[in-house]
Amino acid sequence: MSKRRSGDPPTRGDVALRPDQLVDAQKDIASLDAMTANTVVRGWVLDLAAKHADAPPRPGLRLSIDLDRLTVTLDGVTCDVRSILALRWLRVLADRPGVWVSGRELAHYDAQLDGALTSRLKKKLPECVRPLIRSESGRGSKLDLS
Repeated sequence: MSKRRSGDPPTRGDVALRPDQLVDAQKDIASLDAMTANTVVRGWVLDLAAKHADAPPRPGLRLSIDLDRLTVTLDGVTCDVRSILALRWLRVLADRPGVWVSGRELAHYDAQLDGALTSRLKKKLPECVRPLIRSESGRGSKLDLS
């Protein structure tokens, strides 16, 4: 992985951002703060906007996605994620556990994921999270927390 030099455009994951995209990214992060943080799904609590990674996990917490820190926590184990797009894709799946989401539908849920290749995004997620995502050609992907 090459180091950024001063003068290089800022990056998010492996995608170079234009100044207008960087502003959009900052707005996305701000909107996350305004979102409801917890969603109950099949008895599991998904903390979608964890603010304090150092805080002990709440009882019942299974999956926590922190876009600010580029981390995902599964069953109390926190892992870094190499790509903001992969983490955003995981958030889309976590918002709809057990529901198939096709690559074409992704842009409806998150404009930054328009045209994303989910097979590549999955490879950028930590090893502990990948088995929770089922992918089938023609159907898409879904998150299985059971």
